[in-house]
Amino acid sequence: MHLGSYSLDVHHNFDHHTHSTEVSDCITDPVKKPVNPFLLIKSFDIPENQKTYTATQKIEVPAGIDPGDYHFMIRLTDNERWQTIRGISNRIK
Repeated sequence: MHLGSYSLDVHHNFDHHTHSTEVSDCITDPVKKPVNPFLLIKSFDIPENQKTYTATQKIEVPAGIDPGDYHFMIRLTDNERWQTIRGISNRIK
């Protein structure tokens, strides 16, 4: 088995939803309705025949987005299409 690709998903958690994959919890702000939330969904290929891989990506958060609670999800897919998902709760100020 070799690695295939990974994807990043950053989305708001203003409604306090959860993912069973979250590895951390933080104290959340009060529930609010999004006006201009940050959203990032991006996939990246991993070079062929890799069993390990260190990913580095720069994420630019534009000015003017809604600050608050967000989820940072990482999906790792192997070359047979099996997937592992991890989520991290965080806050954008």
